[in-house]
Amino acid sequence: MLRGVVTTVGPEVQLMVVGSPEEMGHWEPDRAVHMHACRDVISPAEPSFWQADVSVSEKALRETIYFKFMKRISGEIIWEGRGSQDDRHCDYDDANVVDGVHCFPACHWIESWGHSNEMHHTTNFYFNIADHQAIHFSRQHTHTQTPVSYTPLDVYKSQRLASEQLPWCVSAGRIRMLPQAVFLLHGLLECGHTVYVHCNAGVGRAAAAVAGYLRYILGWSARRCEYFLRARRPAVYLDEEALEMATGDFAQKFGHVRRCINEEQEVRVY
Repeated sequence: MLRGVVTTVGPEVQLMVVGSPEEMGHWEPDRAVHMHACRDVISPAEPSFWQADVSVSEKALRETIYFKFMKRISGEIIWEGRGSQDDRHCDYDDANVVDGVHCFPACHWIESWGHSNEMHHTTNFYFNIADHQAIHFSRQHTHTQTPVSYTPLDVYKSQRLASEQLPWCVSAGRIRMLPQAVFLLHGLLECGHTVYVHCNAGVGRAAAAVAGYLRYILGWSARRCEYFLRARRPAVYLDEEALEMATGDFAQKFGHVRRCINEEQEVRVY
């Protein structure tokens, strides 16, 4: 099974997970399972996604598993949360099985005051980018990566790039725009185009469009989408409610759509 946690830490920090099963240390810190960052940790100002792959017995997996995350900084152990009241628990769910591995929903580190909310890790990151009217990326490309709202369209044309802007922000907007965005993305890919999906910080809108494509076109489960995107872009905000609520609208408008050509085309997220 896989455990994942999103947090902001420095490159010198080690994360671990410990819990009730014997295979997870039976609550003994010295026997905790070490986690690994899916990308290099560059700055404590940017969220990172950590995973731990744990093999547990069938009996343990079918029972409620209690666990917590820990940090080790210069030899000192720091537990998340405020004590036993913030112990986590998870149960097995067939919907969370990805390629034969049970992936528990990704968590966000519980701070010492008992707060654990995705907004804590994503909004601060987003507003830092937005305040500078910049665009955040994890890998530089040869073409411009400035949003349409800041760059004249002739700059795109000079780079032989075609652009399409689909503005939305809150969940209600995502629900309305997701079907159109996903169908447009699908059409471009089917025609052999390479498509760069972006927004200001790569947190909400771009992530929603890509997640919608993975769900509606490739038929991926919500959990597979989550681990795929977070491993490559830890700061993303995954609006699973909007994704599910837009499913019916997509089906009503476009029917059962699946990839027709170039099945081996890679989906890359930077």
